[in-house]
Amino acid sequence: MLIEYDIKVAESKAKIKSLMDQIDKKLKSVQKNFKFFLTTMQKSEEKIDHKVCVWICEMKFLSCAMKLSQIQQCLGVTVRSIWEDALRLENTRYLCIKKAMKEYLALQSSIFMLENFDALKSIEEIEENQGESLSDRKLFRPEELSILSELGIEDNYIENLSIWLPKPVNDFDWVLKEGFIYMENGVFQQWQECYGVVVKSRFLHIFTAKPELPFKKPIESLYLARAKLMVSQNSDTYVEITEQNKTGFFGKLVLSKQVVIKTKDPQVLYEWLELIQSLTSND
Repeated sequence: MLIEYDIKVAESKAKIKSLMDQIDKKLKSVQKNFKFFLTTMQKSEEKIDHKVCVWICEMKFLSCAMKLSQIQQCLGVTVRSIWEDALRLENTRYLCIKKAMKEYLALQSSIFMLENFDALKSIEEIEENQGESLSDRKLFRPEELSILSELGIEDNYIENLSIWLPKPVNDFDWVLKEGFIYMENGVFQQWQECYGVVVKSRFLHIFTAKPELPFKKPIESLYLARAKLMVSQNSDTYVEITEQNKTGFFGKLVLSKQVVIKTKDPQVLYEWLELIQSLTSND
């Protein structure tokens, strides 16, 4: 009995420590990403810096926050499992004590010829499930119970915490246009189906698939405020977008970034073109 107690306690401590270490590490990452997101948004509003897209920063922050939420849920499930083990072991302890006491009284009765009916009756009346003494409410301080109440958790604390998730965080509606496009891949006009996203911070991002959380970085990104556009004049309608480098000596040393896109429907391509043109005014 005591050996099982010790084993379970050691296993539980190891699991909790591992998850808490993960949470601590991920929490620092969330804080770092959120701080960087706020800084980038401020710079974007003040037009100080255009090297980083605010929407990309936001998606990275939300992705990191989602992973933290998943670890938190895993911790909740682990604590619930530990609590269930604790209840089982505590009830087993009661049973062991009752059994030992009854055997002791039986031995005493056989040696001293005593009647122990009252004592045996009292032992039998001891309940294994000790209600309030095994209540998970006792695991929390008053201020913690107040926080749980704000989260809508009023009872069955361990169980409810194991299934609790934070409310989803809505983005700040950065996306102006998104959808499936084709991007030229290679020098032989091979077209790769991709997913394009144009955002308010004047970036065009191209992904292999529609971006979701957890977020994967785009395969191409262009800052449209410094872009030049060229529309094909032949039967295959496409748009060549070139991000111009800043003027000056060092700007000439860096090759301009360029992508070529098209859509199945030329009319849809012109909608993309119209939006991109509206964002290409130089600062």
